[in-house]
Parts: sequence; structure tokens; C-alpha cells
Amino acid sequence: MTWDITYGGNTVSLPNESIPNKVRRRYSAIIKDLGIPGEATLMLWGTKGEVMEWIGVLTDGAKTNDQLYTDYVTGATKLEGFLRREVSIGGTTPTRYSGSWVLTDADIEERGGVVKLLWYKLTFTKGGMYIPVG
Repeated sequence: MTWDITYGGNTVSLPNESIPNKVRRRYSAIIKDLGIPGEATLMLWGTKGEVMEWIGVLTDGAKTNDQLYTDYVTGATKLEGFLRREVSIGGTTPTRYSGSWVLTDADIEERGGVVKLLWYKLTFTKGGMYIPVG
């Protein structure tokens, strides 16, 4: 099973041990546009604004936290570079989660004494219109 997040031809595939152990969806009445030059601007009106959070732990075999950051989080071709961009969710994720979303937040947490996993919460927003600016 793979949970893939793709942007600009680059894909971050969560390792099998790291698929979310909790997926939360909520629906917002109004979401402001992000308004960041050069990045996706999100425009939602009405009651159809959908927010999805993936919550879990990021671990991959014997990799250290530094290796996890390098392989999955840091850089233009990893989650950090996907922020505020329209991404495609695919792989073998359940089809109810697949499609185009904007990755609006990536919260990565280290906890004392644990050196081979990172806690994460990824927040995606889905709406009616994405406008690349700049």
C-alpha cells in the first residue's frame, strides 16, 4: 500500500509503516485565499470547503530522524516544497482521499529520546478553484 503525494513530477510516498493512523475530514463555510505570490491561491465560497488531515508517525526501517527529514520532509522535491501547492494524492490511498488538494500545512514533531520516527500532521484543503499566481 502506498499513500502518494505528487507535485511537479516529484512524489513523496509514505512508507508502509507510516500511512496515517487517523484521517480527519471537516467542511468549512469559507476559506480565505492564501494570496502568496508564485503559489496556488485557494478560493472557496459557500459550504463546500473540505479540509483533510492525515495524522501518524513517519518511520522507515532503521532510518534516523535526519534521514527521515532528508528523504521525506526537507527540500523542494519533498513535503516542504509541496506546501501551498496543488498536489495530487494517489497511489493506493483509498479513492475517497485521492484527487487534487492544496497542501496547506505540514506539522512535523520530534519527541525526546525517539530517534527513528517523527510524528506528523498533514493538512490538505480541497475546493472549487485553484489559481496559480505569478
